[in-house]
Amino acid sequence: MNRWDYYICTELGDDKWMRLPMVKPAHIEMARQSVYIFTGDPNTPIGHLPGGLGLFPGLEAHYLRAQIARISSACTVSPAGVYEVDEEDEVEEGEKPESLLLAEEYEPLEFTELLDLANWVHHRPYLYGIGRINWMSTKKAAKAYKALMAEEEGEEAEPEDEEEMAEEGEEEEEEEPEEGPDLLTPVEEDQPMRPIGNIGLSRIGSPGEFLAPAWRVRPSTVLLPANCAVAVLSNVRWPGAYAMARKETFVNIYIGWGTKVLGASFMPIRSANPAKEFDEEATPLQEAVDPTPLQEEELRLMKEAKRLAAEAKAEEGEEEEEGDED
Repeated sequence: MNRWDYYICTELGDDKWMRLPMVKPAHIEMARQSVYIFTGDPNTPIGHLPGGLGLFPGLEAHYLRAQIARISSACTVSPAGVYEVDEEDEVEEGEKPESLLLAEEYEPLEFTELLDLANWVHHRPYLYGIGRINWMSTKKAAKAYKALMAEEEGEEAEPEDEEEMAEEGEEEEEEEPEEGPDLLTPVEEDQPMRPIGNIGLSRIGSPGEFLAPAWRVRPSTVLLPANCAVAVLSNVRWPGAYAMARKETFVNIYIGWGTKVLGASFMPIRSANPAKEFDEEATPLQEAVDPTPLQEEELRLMKEAKRLAAEAKAEEGEEEEEGDED
């Protein structure tokens, strides 16, 4: 997830660019359960998310980085054959390859072939529900992030304990790993848009409704000859995510609000019931009587007299100490 660095600016033409912070799995998990409209200030605190999700662990810059990770994982695609898996990349047991290489013998697809979803593939790793590109237990994930942060700061990682490693192995066996597509999976195999389900507390669709494909592809123009057109691929789940290609050239772009399509008005999960109002009749109460101005003045004079007496006593003590020293 943190393989690439992203820089942002708040105004077009501004020379001041800010590097976005590293994204944590917690950022992605929280972002998946909420809808947030960006203010444009990366230092704005997100605060508490609706529906009792709690406090978002970061600023707007962290939320933006989480959305970039989600969008790039789901929407970064390329024509089939452009990339191939790096066979020399060392992959640990239980992990999937992450590195791709440009194919040496790639032959550009014809324009008509680019208009077929079967000829487009994902070339960014799938993002699991735990907010990572590789499935691992919670303890192992926390240790991996701690080691990464230590490496960034130039510190040595703590040696692993054999007992802890054995416990982690048992924990991983208990947890059911989530299944996800491999690199270079065709986009036509993406789950279709199901117009039925729960969005917060909203219920949309019915079982008999049509399933919409996750991607749409079309030529950029039908008025001009085919040699003037570009194949345009658009993602339905993330409005604003496009891929365009012609011959050997392709590009991915996103222009949007950073929100996933919902299909219905968003209604956050209901929060816990508020506390009951205090019953004044259940407990006999007696309001305090406000003092009169005269009583307030007497109290003020009394406090002032006590203060003066304490100061006088302190001065006497200091004089006695000075006399003893002489």
